[in-house]
Amino acid sequence: MNAWRKFERTRRNGKGLPSTLFFLAALALCAPWPAVAAAQQTAEAVRGGAAESSGQVVVTYFHTTFRCPTCLKIEKHTRETVEKDFAQDLASKRVLFRTIDVQETENRHFIEDYRLYSKSVVLSLIKNGKEIRWKNLPDIWKYAHNRDRFNQYIRSEIEAFLAELGS
Repeated sequence: MNAWRKFERTRRNGKGLPSTLFFLAALALCAPWPAVAAAQQTAEAVRGGAAESSGQVVVTYFHTTFRCPTCLKIEKHTRETVEKDFAQDLASKRVLFRTIDVQETENRHFIEDYRLYSKSVVLSLIKNGKEIRWKNLPDIWKYAHNRDRFNQYIRSEIEAFLAELGS
């Protein structure tokens, strides 16, 4: 009870305001981004991925400049899964892995393009230079601390997209 009284006294005197503001700002950096209106699926959304006429699966990890340890783990596990399990597809450019900081001005459109509300892994299916479909993989957060399940999830989703391209 004594600690509570001290907290209330500090709060009333305004002495705890700077530390409270700092805490709230740090919390906001880790929080999901606000949801935004749906946007059209366009080839512009996959700029930087030179899709061949036979098709391509683009695996993109979208993040903010500041990333928590779990966010870094998600990127690491996604990259490792793509590089290990899809090495031939990477070499032939059937699969492309990239990371994009959506806080950079030129990348902000991705928030609307893919309806991003948090750090995300998005798969895009490109055929004849056009994005045919895309999928945000929401379960990356569910499996972030279970490496085997995370890798299995990413692998199966990429395999499903590759199956649409054919051989």
